[in-house]
Amino acid sequence: LSSSSSSSSSSSSSSSSSSTSSSSATGRASALPARTKSSTPRWPPRSLLAMLANVGPLTRNAGYQIDENGLVDFGEAARALTNWFPLAIDEEDPNNLDFYSKANDCLMEFEGANDADFLGKQQPQAQAHSSSARDRPHDDHEGNSRRKRRWFAVGSNCRPFLHCPLWAPLSIAVIDRAASMSVLLWVASLDGRPRREIAARKGGSGNYRPTLHRIWDSASEAFYRNHSDGLMRWIRREFGAMGVPAAAWKQIGKHMAAGLHHRGDRGWRVHMPRYLCSTCCSIGKGRMKVIFVRSPFSRLVSYFRMNWLGNPRKGDYTWDHFGHFAEMTLRAWELGVKLPDLDPESENGRLLANFTPEDRYHTKAMSEWLKDPMLKENPLPLKSFRVLHVEHMPQEYAEMVEALCTDFGFCEDFEPFPRVNSFQRGVPRDIWASLWSDPKTLTAVQTRYKTDFDWFGYSRDPFLEDPVLIPGLGWLQAGWGSNTTIIRRYERENARKRTKKRL
Repeated sequence: LSSSSSSSSSSSSSSSSSSTSSSSATGRASALPARTKSSTPRWPPRSLLAMLANVGPLTRNAGYQIDENGLVDFGEAARALTNWFPLAIDEEDPNNLDFYSKANDCLMEFEGANDADFLGKQQPQAQAHSSSARDRPHDDHEGNSRRKRRWFAVGSNCRPFLHCPLWAPLSIAVIDRAASMSVLLWVASLDGRPRREIAARKGGSGNYRPTLHRIWDSASEAFYRNHSDGLMRWIRREFGAMGVPAAAWKQIGKHMAAGLHHRGDRGWRVHMPRYLCSTCCSIGKGRMKVIFVRSPFSRLVSYFRMNWLGNPRKGDYTWDHFGHFAEMTLRAWELGVKLPDLDPESENGRLLANFTPEDRYHTKAMSEWLKDPMLKENPLPLKSFRVLHVEHMPQEYAEMVEALCTDFGFCEDFEPFPRVNSFQRGVPRDIWASLWSDPKTLTAVQTRYKTDFDWFGYSRDPFLEDPVLIPGLGWLQAGWGSNTTIIRRYERENARKRTKKRL
C-alpha cells in the first residue's frame, strides 16, 4: 500500500474498543470541505441513464422478463438472458466497455408497527424471532431522511463484483466485517434510478435524482403502516409509473413478499425487485475504484463475536475459545476442500465439525474477495484501487471526496459517512489482551491473513492502538508485501511513537 498523503493522522480508537463499523465523520462542515458544484457535470453518462430508464435493460429486464401478455417469467432462462449488459463508458469510443447488472436479489428487513397483529396472520415459523440477548446490532445513523430509518440491507447483491452507483463515479468493493453495513447504507444514498417519465408527465413531484435510500425509505414506511397490504399498494404505484401491467406487478409483489414469514434481527424479510437493488459493474471503468479495509485482527474478532460467541448452535463458545476458532479458520483455508466432504471421524473433520461453508465464506481474506474465481474473465485492476482504512475513516473519507473532485471533476457535496455498529460496546481491553496471549493464536491469524497485512498496510502487532502503518488515502499495491524492507522500515518508524499507547 502506498500512501497518497504524507501527513499522519491522529490516533483512532483501539482495535479492542472500536465497534464493527467505522468512526463517523461528525458534522458536514467539519468533516468535509465545502466545494462548488461543477457547471458542466460529467456524471452520470447518458448511456447509463438510458440503461436505467423505464424500459432500460436494468429496469424491465433486471432478473425477469415480462411477456406480451403482461406475465412475468422468473425462471433461470430469463435470469440468464438479463444478467449482464455492455455499456460504452466513453461515447466517443464505443469499444471502451464495462458490463453492468443488478446481479443478485437484494434482501431487506423492514420494521413493522403492529408486529403482534401481523404475527397472527403468518405461519407458525414467524414466531421464531431470530434476535438474541446479545447486544447486536446497533444503529447510530438514521440516514438522509429526518425520520427513523425502518429498513436494513442484508448483505451485498453485487459481490464479488463492484457496487457502481448511478449518481457518483465510484466503484466500491464491499468486504464483510469492514464497515460493510455502513458502506451499504452510504452506497444507497449514491445509487438509484432516473425519475420516472410517466410520473413526470403526470406532474409528479419526484426528486430529480431518486436514490435507493429514499426509495427504500418509501417502501419500508408503507410496510410499517400496513404491512403486506401497504407494501402491495406501494408496488402498484412504483410499477404503475413504469407502465407495467397489473398482472405483472401483482406477480412481482408476491415474489417480493415471499420472505415475510421470516424475521431477521431487524425486521421482516422482503425481496426487493432487482431493479431497485444496487447497480453493479464488472471492473469500474471511468470510476474511482475504492475498497474499505479493516485490521485482520479486528475483522476476525468481530465475526467470532457476531456468529459464535454465546451461540448455542455453535456450542456456546466463550472468549476463552477464540484460539480454537482461529485455528479452525486457518485449517479450513489450508485444506482448500469443501467442508461437507471431510470425514467427520478424521482429525480435521472433528476439528471443523461446527465450522460451516458459511463461516469460511465470511472469514475470507479481504484480498481474496478481490481475486474471487468469478472475476477470472474480467479480473479487477488491483493497482488502481484506492484504500480507505476504517480506523482512519473521517480523514481518508475527506481525502477521497477531494480526489473525486481533482481527478474526476466530480465536485458535488457528500453526506458524512454513516455509522452502523454491530455492537453497542467494544471488546473490553482485558478481554482483547487475553485473545492474543497464546502465541499459537497470534501465529494462526498472521498466517491466514498474511496477504491482507501486506496489501493494506496493517501491523502484525494486535496490541497497537493504531494498527495502520501508513495513514492516508492510499493505492493498493498487490505484491507490496514481498518487499519486507519497506514493511520493517515503517514498523520501526511507528514503533517508538506508539510504545506508550500499547494496550
